[in-house]
Amino acid sequence: MKLNVLALYLCFFMLSACTLDLSVRGGDLSSNLAPEDEIITEVLSVDFRAKADNSEISEIYLSKDKTQFDFMTSIEGYAEAFAADPDFAGRGYVMVLKNPSSPASWADKSLWTVTAKAEGVQHYVDLPAGLQYCKVFPHKSSINLHCRDVDYEPVSYQIAKNSKVITPLLSKLGYVDDSNYRFKIELIRSQDESRDLIEVRKIARADSSDSKLVDLYIHMNDSYRKIAIGASDLTAIEGANVGDVWKRISDVLVMTSFKASTQEHNILFIDVSNPAAISLTRFFAGTDWFSLQGVMDGALILDVSGTLKAYRSGSGLVDLSISSNGSFNIANNRVYFNTPWVFGEPQDFIACDIDGGCQTIISDVGSFDVLTIANEQQKKIYFVNKTVPEADRVIESVDTVTKAMAIETDLGAKLAARSIPVSKLTGLERDGNYLVAYYENPNTGKESYAILDPETGDYLDSFVGYCSGTIEEKQEFVLKNHKYLAPLHQGLNLLESSFGCM
Repeated sequence: MKLNVLALYLCFFMLSACTLDLSVRGGDLSSNLAPEDEIITEVLSVDFRAKADNSEISEIYLSKDKTQFDFMTSIEGYAEAFAADPDFAGRGYVMVLKNPSSPASWADKSLWTVTAKAEGVQHYVDLPAGLQYCKVFPHKSSINLHCRDVDYEPVSYQIAKNSKVITPLLSKLGYVDDSNYRFKIELIRSQDESRDLIEVRKIARADSSDSKLVDLYIHMNDSYRKIAIGASDLTAIEGANVGDVWKRISDVLVMTSFKASTQEHNILFIDVSNPAAISLTRFFAGTDWFSLQGVMDGALILDVSGTLKAYRSGSGLVDLSISSNGSFNIANNRVYFNTPWVFGEPQDFIACDIDGGCQTIISDVGSFDVLTIANEQQKKIYFVNKTVPEADRVIESVDTVTKAMAIETDLGAKLAARSIPVSKLTGLERDGNYLVAYYENPNTGKESYAILDPETGDYLDSFVGYCSGTIEEKQEFVLKNHKYLAPLHQGLNLLESSFGCM
C-alpha cells in the first residue's frame, strides 16, 4: 500500500530526482569536524531540481517547514547521486555530471560538497571517467564509491579525505589479480540503503561463471573489518549469491544466500558486537522457502516453510510451537496470523505470544478485511466485518498490549465526517508519528491517504496516492509524503520525489 520501499530502490538509478536523509552541521569544508555550537538542530529539507529554463543545471532548494522550499544555489551540471557524511554532520556529497551548461574545464564526473549554506556547495574532487549508478558512502577519514563501469561491471574506489587521493578499493584491501584469476567487489544491498557491507569474489579468467566468494567486509570504526567465516561455512556459501542485509536485533546483521546450482538457501547471522572480532554464523534452510518476519520478545522471528523459528544472539535458532499459512505480522511481542488452511474449514485469525499462548481474534477471517499490517509500533490491529451491509459496517480492533477487543465508534465517526466510509478503507496502520488510513475515494475512485493523530484519531490531512493522481496531485503527494511519512530527523533531509508504479 505504500511506495516508500520501491521508491528508495529506484533512487539508486534515478537519484537526480530522488533523495536520501542526512544530518547537517554548518562550518568550513576542511577535514576537521565543525564546532559543536554549529550543529543544526532544526529539521531541514533539501530538494534538487532541474532549472526551469535549462534542464542541464541542478538547482538546490531548502525548506524549514517540510512544505515551502526556497532557492538556495545551483550547480552547472547534472546531480546524479547524493549521500550524507554521518561522521561530519553538516556535510553531504553529490556526484555531478558535466553537461553542455558546465564550464569546459570540468571533469566528466566530480564529487561536490553540499551543506545547508550556499557557500558550502562547491567542487570537492574529480572522479575517474566511466562511472555510473554509484553509491556514495562517506566515512570519517574516507569516502567509498561503489559503482558500475561502462561494461556494467562493479568497480569500487576509496577517496582519502585528508589528501583527496583516489585509490581502487581492491588494492587498498590487498587483492591482486594474476594470470588465472581476477577479483571484484560487490556491494551487498542494505535494506536501509546506508550500510557499507561488501563481498570480495574471485573470478576465473577462463570462465567468468566460475565466481567464488572469498571474503566479506563491513565498514566500522572508520575502516573495513573482515568478517570471520569458518572454513566449512565458506565452502557452503562460496558459490552462492549473497542477498540483502537487515539489522533488526541489537548487534546482529542478517543476510541470506542462494546457490542456483543446488537451489539451496542459507541464513547468515553476523555478530558485530565486537568490532575487533566480527563473526558469521550460518544456518541451513535447505531448498524450502523462508522469510524474515520481524522481532518479538527480543528475538528475530523467521518463517521456514510454515514453521516459526526464533533467533537470539548467543543462543541460536529454535523452533516455536506456532505454525500458519505464512501470513504473519508482529506487534508488541505478539505474532498475528491466519491458522493453516484446511479445505472446507474456516481459518482463524489469531495472536500468539512467543511461548505459544494464543488468542482467537476472528473465527472466520474470510468474512473480514484485516486492515493492519502490524509492526513494532502498532498499538491496535484493525479489521472490518464484510458480512454486514456496507452502510452499517464499523471498524473493530484488538489492542496489541491489553489484548482487549473494541468497536472503534469514535474513529469511524471521524472518518465519516471527512466522507471516508468504513466500506472504502483498504488499510489502517501506524506509520512513524501518524495513523494512516488508506482508502478508495468514494467520489473519484482514486487511492488516497488520510493522516490521523495516532492517539485521538483526529483528522490532520489527506492526499491522493501518487499512482492515482494527476500531475498536480502527484506533486502534492511528493510534498505530503515527505512531510508525514518519510523518516525525518534533526538536520538536513532530502525530498524523495520519484516513485514507481506497479
